[in-house]
Amino acid sequence: MDTKYKYRLVRDILKYPIKKPLRYYGWKKRFAGKTDADVNKIIWIDPNEIKYATATGIYMRKFGRNIDEFSRPGYLIYADKGDVLKGDWDKITTPFDRIAEYKAIDHVFKKGGQWKDTKMYYSSMNRIKNGKDAYGATSEKELESRFEYIERLYQDMKAEGYKQNRYRKGVEDPTTSDVSEDLDEVTINIGRDGEIFYYNKGRHRLSIAKVLNIDNIPAIVKIRHEKWQHHRSDIKMDNCKHSSPRGHPDLKELQ
Repeated sequence: MDTKYKYRLVRDILKYPIKKPLRYYGWKKRFAGKTDADVNKIIWIDPNEIKYATATGIYMRKFGRNIDEFSRPGYLIYADKGDVLKGDWDKITTPFDRIAEYKAIDHVFKKGGQWKDTKMYYSSMNRIKNGKDAYGATSEKELESRFEYIERLYQDMKAEGYKQNRYRKGVEDPTTSDVSEDLDEVTINIGRDGEIFYYNKGRHRLSIAKVLNIDNIPAIVKIRHEKWQHHRSDIKMDNCKHSSPRGHPDLKELQ
């Protein structure tokens, strides 16, 4: 076992004696190696092709940056960037447009509604009234700053198109992030046939891109299916014996 994974397993057993080890063994059962691709490479995808998230469902969070959260299998949570997994994880999906954040953005910008009429707003206010945070906000004024940020982001995308996070000047997120700006992009998984799924980052940017019908956004791949990775390898070796989606954004570097 790789030293990094040994360290993670020991750390998780000590911190989470039941949950994290179960995630590890679920991941180990499906782990099929690492991709040949640069794990930090940004690829450009059509956001409208992302219909689903790799998740078993949606639940409402009691605190944190989001209102709704996708219920992801433990082995997907445990997986590291660049992992290749086998099994039917890419068949377990939930529609992206069911989350509160997408519904709110669609309601406000596409249908001309108000934030206060959305689940995203009233659930956030309920959290704050109960002494918890929502998107880093602990007061109604701070929450309004969050919605103002989303509005600035929408206007910026509408006028200038979708930019990588590092180039979005003057549209700073008021909540903090522990991720480098270079890597703070929408994260995706790729299934066995090349289908692109939402993973867990950039839901507001992805939602706005969908509402604006933008056709090209940057993303970082988290996990690839074993069969898709084999397909990549076949193309790399010029040994593809079947129809190949060579226009796929994850294959452009191999052309």
